[in-house]
Amino acid sequence: MKKALMTSLQQAELQGKVFQLVDGFRAKHDLSPAALFDFLVCFAWGYARREAGSSNAAIQNSMRALFETNELAYLRATSPRLPGVQ
Repeated sequence: MKKALMTSLQQAELQGKVFQLVDGFRAKHDLSPAALFDFLVCFAWGYARREAGSSNAAIQNSMRALFETNELAYLRATSPRLPGVQ
């Protein structure tokens, strides 16, 4: 069964490789950071659609739920007055 999440070390390894590739490409073609950001967002979106076979709405809902969950976990961890903090 394929793993659903990467470890921190795997994320760091992939980030390093992607950064090196993207930064080299950007410098070679004299592109702005915004041009690469636009490409990376579009690439990630297309990758999600292709791999998951999901609609735009399904991806948006899934990502929104994930971001809201992460934000709430962060707020609970940093504010002792929020419910659910131990």
